[in-house]
Amino acid sequence: GYLGLRGAKKRDLCDICFSIGLLVLGVLSLVLAAIGYEALGLAVAPVLGALPPLLMSLGVVYVALPRYWKWYLIFVIVGIVAIAAVRQAVMVFHPVAGLILLALPIYAVVKKVAPPYFSLVSVGALLIGVGGVALATIAAGRPLLPLELVLAILPYVLLGTVVFMGLGALLGRR
Repeated sequence: GYLGLRGAKKRDLCDICFSIGLLVLGVLSLVLAAIGYEALGLAVAPVLGALPPLLMSLGVVYVALPRYWKWYLIFVIVGIVAIAAVRQAVMVFHPVAGLILLALPIYAVVKKVAPPYFSLVSVGALLIGVGGVALATIAAGRPLLPLELVLAILPYVLLGTVVFMGLGALLGRR
């Protein structure tokens, strides 16, 4: 909503990327709540699941390392195409985007490129990272936590992720 409008008005790539990424994450959360764990097995799940971190990490690179954002945009486009073509490519591109979402907002705050609120993006990344690891270990057949527990807390993890990342993107810009 607001981030997308603000981004379009200011022509700000970070706001636009976060707006689209958070929207897709919200829709995925609703689908997961409606369909359940089986939704993760859908053919479109890898591409849709990779869009939020890839897009939001592009927004973070745009803020934290502005001279590299065009190079990272190429990485994002190649990642989306590769994941659409080969499901296993998600294992290459998704972790890179996740690490960028976790580390670069803190870097941007420390370097005073962004206000302290921008570090809330890292809090959201940490939340979704923990949820993602829990799901990945279940999918690999070596669960860290029982499936029932993961599925019970996943909606709250996703909600927390959206709230923290959204607030970080909204309040963390000058």
